[in-house]
Amino acid sequence: KQWYQRRVAITAGIETKGRVACEISTGQELALAELIFNGTFNDLEPPVIAAVLSCFVFEENVKDAPELSLEALKAPYRQVTEVARKIAVVENECKLDTDVDEYVDKFKWELMQVVHAWASGAKFYDICKMTPVFEGSI
Repeated sequence: KQWYQRRVAITAGIETKGRVACEISTGQELALAELIFNGTFNDLEPPVIAAVLSCFVFEENVKDAPELSLEALKAPYRQVTEVARKIAVVENECKLDTDVDEYVDKFKWELMQVVHAWASGAKFYDICKMTPVFEGSI
């Protein structure tokens, strides 16, 4: 009974945003929860949402990747990096040793255009031509 009361007391102090962050399993749950709750995804088309989410799961370093040129992806990616920067700054204020630029760089944009094209109906064969990333990583 005491365990349950402690859990209820602790859980009562956690906001909905924190509960959502606890359910996200990308490794960047704070940033994704912040983007969800600040409405970043509300007005985006499904292919753009898929492209933005690729920033949270793609971890490879890519050489010779084409620049992010699709206008529909630039603003959402900028929002991702702004949220990431704010999180890193707050972590530093809380005495966590976080390199701000290194944290922001974890959100890789290199597959955004590829994922956008695939979610828009492009064939896998065609999207493989868009990136130097191996097809097993797409």
